[in-house]
Amino acid sequence: MYSDQAITMTRTWTAKCWLGSESGYVDLTTQAGTSNGARAQFENIYGAEQVVNLREVSNSLGDGTNFGNIGGYAALFAGLFVVWLFIEFWYLAIPLSVLGGIIWWQSRND
Repeated sequence: MYSDQAITMTRTWTAKCWLGSESGYVDLTTQAGTSNGARAQFENIYGAEQVVNLREVSNSLGDGTNFGNIGGYAALFAGLFVVWLFIEFWYLAIPLSVLGGIIWWQSRND
């Protein structure tokens, strides 16, 4: 059905646009799949003569909370959890790490 068309998700874009000497610079927002599409909308729909500071508006969950990069937070939490495991169970972690290093070294030389 959509084999020839690229399916893109629309994103929110904002820019400061020059609408002429009567209006001056106006902050506008639009929905588009790409920055070029947003620029075209600002120029064609709003009649912007100049588009500056075009940027994508960050997505939020609608309640004012912006979680940003959740994957980064998960990786940070996982790393801190591993550090905690080494500190809490050092008497197991050190011998197992040494044993794992020896096994890895032996398999690397084979």
